[in-house]
Amino acid sequence: MNDIEKMESRIKQNFIELLRNYLLVMDCTSGTRPSGIAFYRLALKYRVPLVYLYEEKGEMFWLISKNDAMNEIEEILRKK
Repeated sequence: MNDIEKMESRIKQNFIELLRNYLLVMDCTSGTRPSGIAFYRLALKYRVPLVYLYEEKGEMFWLISKNDAMNEIEEILRKK
C-alpha cells in the first residue's frame, strides 16, 4: 500500500475491466497517499473524472472534472 507503482498495477486490471463496461467516476477519498496517487495517474491516463470528498465540510472537489476529461478526449480526436 506504500508503493505507487505497485498500487497502480494492482488496481489497473480491475479498473480497465470496469472501464470497458461502465462510464466511470473515480473517488480517491480514502486510502493511503500512494493509492490516491495511483488513482490519479490512472484517471489522467484513461481520461476518467476523479473526485475527492471533504467529509468534514460536506463538499466534493473535482480533481479531474467530466468536462476536463471530455475536452482532452476531443482534443485527441481533433489531432487524428
